[in-house]
Amino acid sequence: MSAFGDQGPEQFYAYPDTQPEPWVALQSAKLGRSVYIGAHDPADRKKVVRLELVPSGSGTMREDGNWPRPEELKGLPVGVELSFVDCIGGAVGKDYEAAPVFVRFHDGDWRESREVYEGWKAGK
Repeated sequence: MSAFGDQGPEQFYAYPDTQPEPWVALQSAKLGRSVYIGAHDPADRKKVVRLELVPSGSGTMREDGNWPRPEELKGLPVGVELSFVDCIGGAVGKDYEAAPVFVRFHDGDWRESREVYEGWKAGK
């Protein structure tokens, strides 16, 4: 999506514009488990979900995908950096509290992650 990440290619999704909810779910189909990562913001402010491949290696422009090959990593681990970026911010020189981020591992897929979010909204 973008080649302008800090260390490698990044993708970003703006809530509520291109990201319908302020949370994401990453799933391991093999294990039948997922991780829910949500910005539990009582003010429901605009934010951006940002993912960056770290390290990116030299695979950013290959046709077969951008995940680095083992020989490019030279023994380093590879992963995805995920963050929620608050777009509103606060007044200069004033304290500001960004949205807390909640992480939960669970059985199932994104449907169970949706239940986690709905439970938070309902105050459970």
